Amino acid sequence: MSNLNDGVLELARPEIIGALPNFPGSENNLLPRALLFEPLKVAIPTWQELESPAFLTLWLGWNGQTLPVTEYYFEPPINPGLFPYTAEIAPQLFSQEGEYEVHYKLDIGGNEYVSHLNTFTVDRTPPNLGNPGPLPLFPQDLIERTITPEYLVAHNDEVEVTIARYLGQRPCDVITFYFGAATENNGLQISVHDSASDTVFKLKGDIIRAKGDGDHFAFYSLNDRAGNEGRNSRYQPIRVSGM
Repeated sequence: MSNLNDGVLELARPEIIGALPNFPGSENNLLPRALLFEPLKVAIPTWQELESPAFLTLWLGWNGQTLPVTEYYFEPPINPGLFPYTAEIAPQLFSQEGEYEVHYKLDIGGNEYVSHLNTFTVDRTPPNLGNPGPLPLFPQDLIERTITPEYLVAHNDEVEVTIARYLGQRPCDVITFYFGAATENNGLQISVHDSASDTVFKLKGDIIRAKGDGDHFAFYSLNDRAGNEGRNSRYQPIRVSGM
């Protein structure tokens, strides 16, 4: 940060409290769904020249428009222990999906200084646009969609299952796969690796044997990283025989 005497005050960007961690290919500062219904907390870092009165205005930008959210006045001498200072954005101001921009401006002695920009992302749409996913795909050599001990012996005691790529797929979405009754509530959770590929996983023989002989259903549900829940997929009948 430069000194005010130099005519420039470099202000660090505000931090979005409670946003999910970023990683390559992720949305920036994705908000968990639980945070969409309460004021969003934003941390304002400290600045130099705390001996001068300061007016701080928090700004929010979305869809090409920028508006002041709230204003704070700091009476000198400003206590450094106030920082990072927590400002809030009312939930109705980020009710629409998309990426929002956040920055703040300081007015010190009639001079205005603008902080670096930060962004956060609001996602309210379930994976696959909330539609049921297609059938889970089982291997073509699974004769008449029947799992037998002979099949498991020949395939390393597992059955390969494929979940086709779906609309809005993103890394770290969670597929919960169910095998058994149509009312099954104990699922196997699989993390999605990328946005472009089918998801392939191994259904272990122990799980299959625990269900026993008979007609079963294979299906799955989709959840994204923000916590949006999708509907159950279509049900694939699978028979287990000879266990």
